[in-house]
Amino acid sequence: MKFFGLLGYPVRHSFSPVLMNTLAHQEGWDLVYAGLNVPPQKLSTFFQLAAELPIHGLNVTAPHKRSVLNYCVRVSETVSHICAANVLVLQGGKYVAENTDVPGFLYGLRLLLGAEEIKEALVLGAGGAARAAVLGLFRAGVKEIFVASRSVQRAGEWQRDCPTLLDMGKLSFVVLEKGLLEDLLPGMQLVVQTTPVGTWPDVEESLDVPLERLPVGAFVYDLVYNPVETTFLKRAKRCGARVLGGLPMLAAQAVEALRIWGYEIPVERALSVLQDFLNTRRKGGEQAC
Repeated sequence: MKFFGLLGYPVRHSFSPVLMNTLAHQEGWDLVYAGLNVPPQKLSTFFQLAAELPIHGLNVTAPHKRSVLNYCVRVSETVSHICAANVLVLQGGKYVAENTDVPGFLYGLRLLLGAEEIKEALVLGAGGAARAAVLGLFRAGVKEIFVASRSVQRAGEWQRDCPTLLDMGKLSFVVLEKGLLEDLLPGMQLVVQTTPVGTWPDVEESLDVPLERLPVGAFVYDLVYNPVETTFLKRAKRCGARVLGGLPMLAAQAVEALRIWGYEIPVERALSVLQDFLNTRRKGGEQAC
């Protein structure tokens, strides 16, 4: 039996253990998967033990997507562009860093956009998920991207960590403030929400973004998947936007992680498992968590 897990802090909101263990049971894989709730100050101790146990592979979520690189002997090209990893695989007793957020993000983006082409986009947030989104958007042909963050220091961090990403297209940083966004949003075809705001259990929270300033028919993509439809997306729909939550991205990035670990499954199958899980929870009157 091979052991895998989700490394983050906190991880109790994640659907990944349900998805991975259900697929393993259905397919007869030699895989067991668990949530690994590891605070930042315990990360070094965790990695001292992980390779010895061994933990054959890890999904990585906030706040560890960058710091795990200190414990890896090699990184993929995508990881080198964005300086963030969400998948580790044990090879020869050492961890190698990969990133499946980018293909996962692009899978969801294609579902949302269909055949439409986007030239300008606004990305809310500036963490690891935002970097993956920006790389995905450039690869999808977006010509100009604005990154909105509460911290003015983020631009300097990106320049230091991922200069090749900044060279891929026109990228501008703005402060995530309602007043500043009011003039920007009328020209945006796509808004991508990459922060954890609105994630269960804080489902009533939403970034203070004036979505009513968006042109009718604009696209809004929220990478949060629990709940499936966030308060942010509900607001966007009321403003006439076409919306998508993060569940398809979760399924697609999980399938890519499984492929890296040696297991093959179609994305549609993983998405079906997640939807069945959610339907079962709703019938029972429970909040998916």
